[in-house]
Amino acid sequence: MPSGIFHPTALNVVGAGTVMNPQKFLQEVTDVQRLNGTIDPSRLMISPRVQVILPTHVLLDGLKDKVGTTRQGIGPVYADKARRTGLQMGALLKGGYSEAIALMTEHNKDSLHRLFWWATWNKSKIREFAE
Repeated sequence: MPSGIFHPTALNVVGAGTVMNPQKFLQEVTDVQRLNGTIDPSRLMISPRVQVILPTHVLLDGLKDKVGTTRQGIGPVYADKARRTGLQMGALLKGGYSEAIALMTEHNKDSLHRLFWWATWNKSKIREFAE
């Protein structure tokens, strides 16, 4: 959420080149409304070219690099943006997201496979330990 939202005359723009987690953004909107009372939609603009952080980006974050990550999906979403396989807000709002998600999944297939293998292995080890 742009900090200018608290200034009554500021036009707030989330522009192309940025990334956004829609779930966190909606939570921020709720928090700002609780503090400020309202958000004037005419003063908040979101570019259709904003890259969307998906839950898979959050899962992938930290798989390769364990140091220096906030585990918020930032690195993986920018990697998808650079490969031009990421989901943009415009496609999400138009409902044309299945192709973008399929491309993103294909490019991250190996990492996702390792993640699910690791989770399955750990589940069996935990079960084995508990017995």
